[in-house]
Amino acid sequence: MTADLDAFAAKIRRLRNLAIDAAKEAAPDVEKLVRETAAAGTDVEGRPWPPKRDGSRALANAAGAVTAVARGVAVILKLSGAYVFHHRSKGKERRPILPEGGASMPPRLAAVLRAAAARAFRTAIGR
Repeated sequence: MTADLDAFAAKIRRLRNLAIDAAKEAAPDVEKLVRETAAAGTDVEGRPWPPKRDGSRALANAAGAVTAVARGVAVILKLSGAYVFHHRSKGKERRPILPEGGASMPPRLAAVLRAAAARAFRTAIGR
């Protein structure tokens, strides 16, 4: 009985870091999702970017400019190079690459985060 209670208490203690563990678990999957949508020429919601003026596909290599890292309980997405200007542009040629702050969370991104949190939880409790 005491061994069972000790094992249960150990699992509960491991849950203290669940949010941090979930962020670490999620970062590679979040990066993969955002890179996939960028490689497809769409925002994270799946809306296509406007083509270049000559009609060709814009930002063909944008996926390589996306990275995600876990910092504490958060997953931080970074965008590098000239792609930042396209992402932040307010004009009609705007091509958002990262999820937008203040907007509702894209369903595919929410699913990735839920799955990572579930994996972190199962690891914490030993299942």
